[in-house]
Amino acid sequence: MIVKALLTVILPKLIMEAYDFVSSYCLEVVEEAEADKSKPKQVDRTRFTQENYDFATTEFKYWVSYGKVRSGEEISTHIELTKYLNEVFGTNKSVSTMRRLYTGQVSREKLPSKIPN
Repeated sequence: MIVKALLTVILPKLIMEAYDFVSSYCLEVVEEAEADKSKPKQVDRTRFTQENYDFATTEFKYWVSYGKVRSGEEISTHIELTKYLNEVFGTNKSVSTMRRLYTGQVSREKLPSKIPN
C-alpha cells in the first residue's frame, strides 16, 4: 500500500522535477551558445609604414632583452606583444602578421614612408 502510494504520487513528481531541471539547464546552455555566436574577425587592411616597422622592431628587441616593453608593461608572450602593438597602432592585426613585422621578415624598404591621405 505504501509502495503503491510512493509510486503513484512521489515518483511522477520526481520525474517532472528532474525533467524541468534538465530542460531548463539545456535551455540555458543553448541560450549561452547562441549568445556566443559572434561575427568572424574582420580583416584589418591597415598598411604599416616604415615608422611602424621601426617602433615594432625596437619594442620587440627590448621585449626579448628585458621581458617588457619600453613603457614598462610586463609582457610574457607574443600574443600579449601583439595586443600591445595593436593598441599602439590602432589596428586589429593577427599574431602572425605582427610577428612578421617585428621580427624583420617584412622588408623595411618595401613599406611606404607615409600613407597618403
